[in-house]
Amino acid sequence: MVPLSFIGFNIEVILFFVSLWHKPLFAFNYSFDTMYRLCINSRDELLIIDLSKVAFFQANGNYTQLTYIGGKTHLLTLGLSKVEEFIRRSWPASQPSPFVRLGRSLIINQTYLTEISVTRQRVTLSDYEANTYPLSVPKPLLKQYKERIGTMFAGGRPETSSPDKE
Repeated sequence: MVPLSFIGFNIEVILFFVSLWHKPLFAFNYSFDTMYRLCINSRDELLIIDLSKVAFFQANGNYTQLTYIGGKTHLLTLGLSKVEEFIRRSWPASQPSPFVRLGRSLIINQTYLTEISVTRQRVTLSDYEANTYPLSVPKPLLKQYKERIGTMFAGGRPETSSPDKE
């Protein structure tokens, strides 16, 4: 991490360089208190993502659909694995990340987790107001995830690894 001073704030910057269609792309995380943002910069676009407001990321071919809890969506020119890597490497090691990958096509923000239904093969994210997102997840993966969350709420230690990807 490289500290950077910007308009009087200390910003922790983590740079990642990847090649996407021979265009340089980098992402970094900076925080003001407990607000985490991910910045993705490509040749034509700079996108700043407020991770605290992200409900989920969903694979869409070679792209990733970002959905904010308020309903706004954005198509990222990155695959889901690269998004997962950026989140994992930019989140402070001293704090557990609320993001968990469920299978090949979904990363959810557990902050908004309100329901897990194994029989309906669905996980529901909600802000308890106007926005609710029922998301389809394979049954075996969802059963494993439900058991892990149940253990965590029963006072057990949560595991740090994600459920197996399918």
